[in-house]
Amino acid sequence: MFAISTRITYLLPCLTKITMCLVDFIGFPLHYAIRVDNSHEILNDYFRLPIHAESGLIVEYKHAVDLISKIKAQVLEKQIPVNYITEFRFVAGDSGWLSPFYSDTPKDKFLSITETIYTTRTRTHEYVQTCYEAAKSYNARLHWGKLGLENFTPSVLSHLYPKYHDFMRVREEMDPKKVFINKLLQDVFLGAGG
Repeated sequence: MFAISTRITYLLPCLTKITMCLVDFIGFPLHYAIRVDNSHEILNDYFRLPIHAESGLIVEYKHAVDLISKIKAQVLEKQIPVNYITEFRFVAGDSGWLSPFYSDTPKDKFLSITETIYTTRTRTHEYVQTCYEAAKSYNARLHWGKLGLENFTPSVLSHLYPKYHDFMRVREEMDPKKVFINKLLQDVFLGAGG
């Protein structure tokens, strides 16, 4: 079934939405199930709900099991309808000053969790905040390109990123007139009044 639906949507992209809805209806129910399998057996993008949202959390590898258990318990307790995949990736540390994987020790390993949900804006915000609150005690860093950056302030960044002040010094030298600062970056890097 997956092979046929893939071929149909490849040849006629305009049929993607209806094909994925049909595939979901016939053979791939994801309703509150925990499934481990090959991605082609699980993934299907059915576009039923209005908002697709992703958030990314990064924590040290040693906290992986505790954090996953904590997020799962809170999501179940709040009955948040997680209706899409959660990705877990293990990543080596790197030397990028504002990289979520920054580490003084290159041997450090990190867990990157990408939470994806299709739901209303209110439930999306609740899900992102639930995951972030669960991860905060583990000094979680956020993915720069996903939801949740409103949780970052200069004081939070200086705590999570040892090279934050070095970055801010270079940023000020390179852009003293703040030409490359938009509202989000102003709030994140300079504070709301920045």
